[in-house]
Amino acid sequence: MDPQIKVIAQVIQERRMQDRQWGGAEHDDQHSNFDWFRFIDYQWGRMNNENRRECLIKIAALAVAAVESLDRKANEDTRDAASDQGNATDPSAS
Repeated sequence: MDPQIKVIAQVIQERRMQDRQWGGAEHDDQHSNFDWFRFIDYQWGRMNNENRRECLIKIAALAVAAVESLDRKANEDTRDAASDQGNATDPSAS
């Protein structure tokens, strides 16, 4: 197996485990950018020679979770803005 595919597959597996453990998107979207930094920093801080690979996989999965959450929030903001524009009254209709 291609080493890159193997690593990406392990990150996806870790990401799925995190979703099961913490509750997925609903839970993730409650976190701020600073929260994500703290989660990643925590994993970085516990890294040593014996668990380096495991911690890096967790960090990669946390980074993916942060990006997924950012994307969902951006999509929600876009939908909200479009909805607000659709609900605005047309001043020329008066």
